[in-house]
Amino acid sequence: MSNLPDNILVLGAGGGGLTIAAELGLAGHPVTIGDLPAFAGGLPAIREAGGITITFRGQDEVTCFAPVAGITDDPQAAVKGVPLVIVCVPSFGHMPFAQALAPAVEGGQTILWVGEGGGSFSLIAALRALGQHPRLVLADTNSLPYAGATVIAPGVATAKRKIGGTYIAGVPTCETDNVSRIAAEIWPWVKPGRNAWETLFLNFNAIDHVPTMLGNLGQIENRRDKMRLWGEGTSPGVGRLIGRVDSEYAALREG
Repeated sequence: MSNLPDNILVLGAGGGGLTIAAELGLAGHPVTIGDLPAFAGGLPAIREAGGITITFRGQDEVTCFAPVAGITDDPQAAVKGVPLVIVCVPSFGHMPFAQALAPAVEGGQTILWVGEGGGSFSLIAALRALGQHPRLVLADTNSLPYAGATVIAPGVATAKRKIGGTYIAGVPTCETDNVSRIAAEIWPWVKPGRNAWETLFLNFNAIDHVPTMLGNLGQIENRRDKMRLWGEGTSPGVGRLIGRVDSEYAALREG
């Protein structure tokens, strides 16, 4: 028996959002994809095609066409009455989406923030600012369940399904089993985390990418050709810097 409702809304039309909507469409779930007006430029192409073209990279590369039920550039209107909402945007998009959704969300809805931890906290803050306290089921993941999810043309994306390393936790924590069952039906490799703070502090991009870029900032700024951070950029010194940053994150997670 499916844990997923008949009506699902995916917000965020970047590589992650398109891939999630495609994953759901390929599995036969009616899904609407939307974004804020400023980032909705690729949505008309999806409406015209009737879906998303997705290439899953891996040992056997597969390209599929995934149908979608609809598109929207009005998340506040679209979220009303939808039982499952998946928000997939970078961390700087958490608060704009939280502020857009807060006036319209209703008790009983489940909202998964998939990509970077902290989205649930942004929505809670936006609701408190309005003096509203609906009984929602919220959840955060620590990262995208995909590697290299990228929009390569309007309505066309590519991604690689991860093997592991993605965790989900409910807010409140007692909902973790519930949201884990939902997530596992979409991404079988996603595992339950201990709590939402763990998903916030288990951010692999912050651990790996930031120290690597800072440690190579001179080279990055002074050269005109491309640079492979996970090749020439990962010197022994940069590796030690990553290790120190990771140790601090581990200490915060245990604290």
